[in-house]
Amino acid sequence: MKVRDVIRLLETNDLHLVGQKGSHRRFTGVVGGRKRMVIVAGADGDDVPKGTLAAIRRQSGLSRDLFR
Repeated sequence: MKVRDVIRLLETNDLHLVGQKGSHRRFTGVVGGRKRMVIVAGADGDDVPKGTLAAIRRQSGLSRDLFR
């Protein structure tokens, strides 16, 4: 999955960009009644490593099915 796809997925599920420093983007929002903060690093066209994608999924609190 590309960084741009992860960002699009987060934004469509009510996580909003609140800051950026270099290639690290910080998203926050409320998912499942809990406030979440997710950091996504990399250029838009980069592939997200499997372990990093799993960490983003856990931080976001979104369903595993959305990240396929």
